[in-house]
Amino acid sequence: MKQKDNLLAWRALAVTVETGNITQTALLLDLDSAKVSRLIAGLEKEIGFELFVKNRRPFIPTDRCRQILPMVLPLLDGFSRLDEFCAGTAQKILIRFSAPVEMTQQFYSQELLQYSHLNPRIQFSMLPEMTVRELLAGDSDVAVVNQSPADQSEIVARHVVSNSTPVFASPQYLEAHGVPRTPEDLSRHVGLPTMRRQ
Repeated sequence: MKQKDNLLAWRALAVTVETGNITQTALLLDLDSAKVSRLIAGLEKEIGFELFVKNRRPFIPTDRCRQILPMVLPLLDGFSRLDEFCAGTAQKILIRFSAPVEMTQQFYSQELLQYSHLNPRIQFSMLPEMTVRELLAGDSDVAVVNQSPADQSEIVARHVVSNSTPVFASPQYLEAHGVPRTPEDLSRHVGLPTMRRQ
Protein backbone atom coordinates (compact mmCIF):
# COMPACT_ATOMS: atom_id res chain seq x y z
CA MET A 1 0.00 0.00 0.00
CA LYS A 2 1.24 3.49 -0.81
CA GLN A 3 1.82 5.59 2.29
CA LYS A 4 -0.35 8.31 0.77
CA ASP A 5 -3.26 5.85 0.86
CA ASN A 6 -2.40 4.68 4.38
CA LEU A 7 -4.67 6.22 7.00
CA LEU A 8 -2.22 5.28 9.76
CA ALA A 9 0.53 7.31 8.07
CA TRP A 10 -1.65 10.43 8.07
CA ARG A 11 -2.64 9.78 11.68
CA ALA A 12 1.04 9.50 12.59
CA LEU A 13 1.62 12.84 10.88
CA ALA A 14 -1.25 14.56 12.70
CA VAL A 15 -0.23 13.25 16.11
CA THR A 16 3.42 14.18 15.55
CA VAL A 17 2.36 17.72 14.67
CA GLU A 18 0.73 17.84 18.12
CA THR A 19 3.51 16.14 20.08
CA GLY A 20 6.55 17.33 18.14
CA ASN A 21 8.10 14.01 19.11
CA ILE A 22 8.29 10.65 17.31
CA THR A 23 8.61 8.67 20.55
CA GLN A 24 5.53 10.30 22.09
CA THR A 25 3.56 9.68 18.90
CA ALA A 26 4.59 6.03 18.97
CA LEU A 27 3.33 5.69 22.55
CA LEU A 28 -0.02 7.30 21.73
CA LEU A 29 -0.53 5.17 18.62
CA ASP A 30 0.85 2.00 20.23
CA LEU A 31 3.55 1.66 17.56
CA ASP A 32 7.33 1.34 17.47
CA SER A 33 9.19 4.62 17.04
CA ALA A 34 10.89 3.18 13.96
CA LYS A 35 7.46 2.43 12.44
CA VAL A 36 6.31 6.03 12.98
CA SER A 37 9.52 7.33 11.38
CA ARG A 38 9.01 5.05 8.37
CA LEU A 39 5.38 6.14 7.95
CA ILE A 40 6.31 9.81 7.93
CA ALA A 41 9.37 9.29 5.72
CA GLY A 42 7.20 7.32 3.29
CA LEU A 43 4.70 10.17 3.12
CA GLU A 44 7.48 12.68 2.48
CA LYS A 45 8.90 10.54 -0.32
CA GLU A 46 5.54 10.10 -2.05
CA ILE A 47 4.28 13.68 -1.79
CA GLY A 48 7.68 15.13 -2.65
CA PHE A 49 8.37 17.51 0.23
CA GLU A 50 9.43 17.44 3.88
CA LEU A 51 6.76 17.59 6.54
CA PHE A 52 8.87 18.57 9.57
CA VAL A 53 11.85 20.72 10.40
CA LYS A 54 13.86 17.87 11.91
CA ASN A 55 16.94 19.74 13.10
CA ARG A 56 14.90 21.26 15.93
CA ARG A 57 13.42 19.69 19.03
CA PRO A 58 10.52 19.43 19.32
CA PHE A 59 9.81 18.92 15.61
CA ILE A 60 7.82 21.70 13.98
CA PRO A 61 5.75 21.26 10.80
CA THR A 62 7.00 22.86 7.59
CA ASP A 63 4.90 25.46 5.79
CA ARG A 64 3.81 22.85 3.22
CA CYS A 65 2.77 20.54 6.05
CA ARG A 66 0.64 23.28 7.58
CA GLN A 67 -1.02 23.76 4.18
CA ILE A 68 -2.11 20.13 3.83
CA LEU A 69 -3.21 19.62 7.45
CA PRO A 70 -6.64 21.24 6.90
CA MET A 71 -7.25 18.67 4.15
CA VAL A 72 -6.06 15.73 6.27
CA LEU A 73 -7.66 16.43 9.65
CA PRO A 74 -11.31 16.21 8.49
CA LEU A 75 -10.57 12.78 6.98
CA LEU A 76 -9.02 11.56 10.22
CA ASP A 77 -11.91 12.99 12.22
CA GLY A 78 -14.40 11.23 9.95
CA PHE A 79 -12.68 7.88 10.35
CA SER A 80 -12.45 8.40 14.13
CA ARG A 81 -16.21 8.98 14.25
CA LEU A 82 -16.68 5.88 12.12
CA ASP A 83 -14.54 3.91 14.61
CA GLU A 84 -16.58 5.29 17.52
CA PHE A 85 -19.81 4.34 15.77
CA CYS A 86 -18.59 0.81 15.10
CA ALA A 87 -17.15 0.55 18.62
CA GLY A 88 -20.64 1.17 19.96
CA THR A 89 -21.63 -2.24 18.63
CA ALA A 90 -18.34 -3.93 19.60
CA GLN A 91 -17.27 -5.12 23.01
CA LYS A 92 -15.16 -2.57 24.87
CA ILE A 93 -11.99 -3.56 26.70
CA LEU A 94 -11.66 -2.27 30.27
CA ILE A 95 -8.14 -2.00 31.73
CA ARG A 96 -7.87 -1.42 35.48
CA PHE A 97 -4.87 0.87 36.02
CA SER A 98 -3.33 1.54 39.44
CA ALA A 99 -0.75 4.25 40.20
CA PRO A 100 0.20 6.73 42.94
CA VAL A 101 -2.41 9.49 42.99
CA GLU A 102 0.10 12.28 42.21
CA MET A 103 1.35 10.46 39.10
CA THR A 104 -2.22 9.78 38.01
CA GLN A 105 -3.19 13.43 38.36
CA GLN A 106 -0.07 14.89 36.77
CA PHE A 107 0.58 12.40 33.99
CA TYR A 108 -1.32 9.16 33.53
CA SER A 109 -4.90 10.44 33.44
CA GLN A 110 -4.19 12.73 30.46
CA GLU A 111 -2.08 10.14 28.63
CA LEU A 112 -4.64 7.36 29.06
CA LEU A 113 -7.45 9.69 28.03
CA GLN A 114 -5.59 10.44 24.79
CA TYR A 115 -4.97 6.73 24.24
CA SER A 116 -8.68 5.97 24.70
CA HIS A 117 -9.55 8.73 22.25
CA LEU A 118 -7.30 7.15 19.62
CA ASN A 119 -8.48 3.62 20.51
CA PRO A 120 -12.21 3.95 21.35
CA ARG A 121 -12.67 0.27 22.22
CA ILE A 122 -10.25 0.58 25.14
CA GLN A 123 -11.32 2.20 28.41
CA PHE A 124 -9.37 2.67 31.62
CA SER A 125 -10.51 2.50 35.22
CA MET A 126 -8.15 4.51 37.43
CA LEU A 127 -7.49 2.87 40.81
CA PRO A 128 -5.50 3.95 43.90
CA GLU A 129 -1.90 2.81 44.30
CA MET A 130 -1.57 -0.94 44.82
CA THR A 131 1.23 -3.34 45.70
CA VAL A 132 2.53 -6.17 43.53
CA ARG A 133 0.76 -8.59 45.87
CA GLU A 134 -2.57 -6.89 45.15
CA LEU A 135 -1.81 -6.95 41.42
CA LEU A 136 -1.17 -10.69 41.57
CA ALA A 137 -4.38 -11.12 43.56
CA GLY A 138 -6.28 -9.74 40.56
CA ASP A 139 -7.26 -6.36 42.03
CA SER A 140 -5.71 -4.50 39.06
CA ASP A 141 -4.56 -5.26 35.52
CA VAL A 142 -1.66 -2.79 35.47
CA ALA A 143 0.09 -1.26 38.49
CA VAL A 144 2.78 1.38 38.80
CA VAL A 145 4.74 0.45 41.94
CA ASN A 146 7.66 2.07 43.74
CA GLN A 147 9.81 -1.03 44.03
CA SER A 148 10.91 -3.85 41.75
CA PRO A 149 9.86 -7.25 43.13
CA ALA A 150 12.54 -9.92 43.37
CA ASP A 151 10.24 -12.56 41.88
CA GLN A 152 8.99 -11.39 38.47
CA SER A 153 8.00 -14.82 37.18
CA GLU A 154 4.26 -14.05 37.27
CA ILE A 155 4.31 -10.48 35.99
CA VAL A 156 5.64 -8.45 33.07
CA ALA A 157 7.78 -5.68 34.56
CA ARG A 158 8.83 -2.50 32.78
CA HIS A 159 10.94 0.33 34.19
CA VAL A 160 9.01 3.61 33.98
CA VAL A 161 10.98 6.31 35.74
CA SER A 162 13.91 6.80 38.11
CA ASN A 163 13.64 9.35 40.88
CA SER A 164 15.30 10.41 44.09
CA THR A 165 14.01 11.76 47.36
CA PRO A 166 15.54 15.09 48.39
CA VAL A 167 16.34 15.80 52.04
CA PHE A 168 15.12 19.09 53.48
CA ALA A 169 16.03 20.82 56.72
CA SER A 170 14.76 24.00 58.33
CA PRO A 171 17.14 26.90 59.02
CA GLN A 172 16.58 26.36 62.75
CA TYR A 173 17.65 22.71 62.49
CA LEU A 174 20.81 23.58 60.56
CA GLU A 175 21.62 26.31 63.06
CA ALA A 176 21.34 23.80 65.91
CA HIS A 177 23.09 20.83 64.26
CA GLY A 178 25.25 22.35 61.53
CA VAL A 179 25.38 21.62 57.81
CA PRO A 180 26.83 18.14 57.10
CA ARG A 181 29.81 18.29 54.74
CA THR A 182 30.93 14.65 54.88
CA PRO A 183 29.21 11.28 55.53
CA GLU A 184 30.82 11.24 58.99
CA ASP A 185 29.05 14.51 59.85
CA LEU A 186 25.69 12.73 59.45
CA SER A 187 26.29 10.80 62.68
CA ARG A 188 25.38 13.98 64.60
CA HIS A 189 22.09 14.36 62.75
CA VAL A 190 18.63 12.88 63.14
CA GLY A 191 15.93 12.39 60.55
CA LEU A 192 12.55 10.85 59.90
CA PRO A 193 12.61 7.10 59.18
CA THR A 194 11.13 5.95 55.87
CA MET A 195 8.65 3.10 55.60
CA ARG A 196 8.59 0.73 52.67
CA ARG A 197 5.37 -0.79 51.49
CA GLN A 198 5.52 -4.54 51.03
